[in-house]
Amino acid sequence: MFFNKKNTFDDKVWFSKREARFHCVNDLISRKLIIGLSKDEVLHFLGDEFNDLNSDKWSFYLGYKHRFINLKRYNLIVYFNKNGLVYNVSIA
Repeated sequence: MFFNKKNTFDDKVWFSKREARFHCVNDLISRKLIIGLSKDEVLHFLGDEFNDLNSDKWSFYLGYKHRFINLKRYNLIVYFNKNGLVYNVSIA
């Protein structure tokens, strides 16, 4: 098994098993693990997914899930304030 029973955030899973990110992203959001981090800290924490360093909205791949009869792609969206710190995260 590559995630624990509580589905807590695990950076090893995040970096090595991209399709398993869905299992731990809710913990990352609910415990506000990246709120207040700088862009450099987010890069270290979540990795580089070719986001524009000048953008105040970054996206990280979470995987595909069945939505009715279709597959839908989901991403973790990270929002930065004018000081370059994370102030919000969501799943889209």
